[in-house]
Amino acid sequence: MVREAGLMPADVPAIDGANGTIVHIAGRQFINFRCVDFLGWQHDDDVVAHFTDAARSYGLANGGSRAQAISRPLREIERQVCEIYGKESAITFASGMLATVGFVHAMTSKIQVTTTITADFGDVIFLMDRACHWSMWKAVEKMQPGRQLFSFGHNDVERLRTLLARHQGKRVIVGFQSVYSGDGSVAPIGAITDLCAEYDAVSYVDDANGFMVYDHETGPYANEFRKLSQATFVMTSFTKSIGMVGGAVAGPADAAKVIEYFSGTSVFTAALQPPTASTIAYIIGRSREDRQRVDDYLRMVAWFREQLISVGCDLNDNPSYIISIHVGDERVAEVVRCELQEHGYLVSVFRYPAAERGKALLRIIPNLRHSKEHMEGLADTLKLLKGKYQF
Repeated sequence: MVREAGLMPADVPAIDGANGTIVHIAGRQFINFRCVDFLGWQHDDDVVAHFTDAARSYGLANGGSRAQAISRPLREIERQVCEIYGKESAITFASGMLATVGFVHAMTSKIQVTTTITADFGDVIFLMDRACHWSMWKAVEKMQPGRQLFSFGHNDVERLRTLLARHQGKRVIVGFQSVYSGDGSVAPIGAITDLCAEYDAVSYVDDANGFMVYDHETGPYANEFRKLSQATFVMTSFTKSIGMVGGAVAGPADAAKVIEYFSGTSVFTAALQPPTASTIAYIIGRSREDRQRVDDYLRMVAWFREQLISVGCDLNDNPSYIISIHVGDERVAEVVRCELQEHGYLVSVFRYPAAERGKALLRIIPNLRHSKEHMEGLADTLKLLKGKYQF
């Protein structure tokens, strides 16, 4: 009945062949603007060769969770993540979501360490940006709103200050993202981490979307992303800029041990497969050595945004590579998505619960391998549909 009412999209069709800028579905070709591995590493011959060589060197099986065995590539990822964020220690997980769920579980549990030693984090309070990713809200869903869990308006630093002042002297963790998945906005990282330091609160930043894209030294938002080193903990995912799977949490060494042993999502589930881990480490290393790929991508994104604005699209503020076009009406957004697909373009729709009710949007992620013609074609088609549906 929900689907009949038009509240749910149709089943996502299977892609035949590799996912990328051009995909084939049921014998038809589409230009894909919803692929999150936007730097296209998976198509580089040396990356594919590294993966296959790593499979021969390390095998396909990881032997279980990290409590039983840790492959060398996992240690290499953790070393690199520590260097990037300026942290003492890092723990890898099979996904970014498992990293966040595990972090919250470890930071809110009552644990009998020995017969005489108990670690009790039951009094921890979480303050969360309202626009945080579903995985972050899922991690804190059992915490009692109004007592253990509070939210503040998206990027609303003054509201966060009010909440921190109200809970001063308590054990507080502030959760937010560097780049938000829905509207693509960038957080005031420096202002939030400064506030946390002022009120002696722990900060947990989800940097899944910003990792290896926004440089700490140069480029857009460099001043903000440099402040990630001030955060107590930083979580990242390897799904976006790296194009693989997995995640990691970086932070103080002592706390990292607590997370490793008491998260549940580290010792009670399998770790990353060794060839995947090795390839992640390889891609991170390449990206750190040569930033030209990212610089080219960000210039391409800026040009594409100008094309969309020129045809009348209402785009998100605080522009990042995640481009959100405001539509509003949820049914209109779904109809537009379907018509774009008929024209040969795949885009994503974010609507409730991924977006506020009545604030649906089209989410577009350009890929480094998109051509100018791909982007101009989508912009022209959106202009046509804007005239038809008035969004």
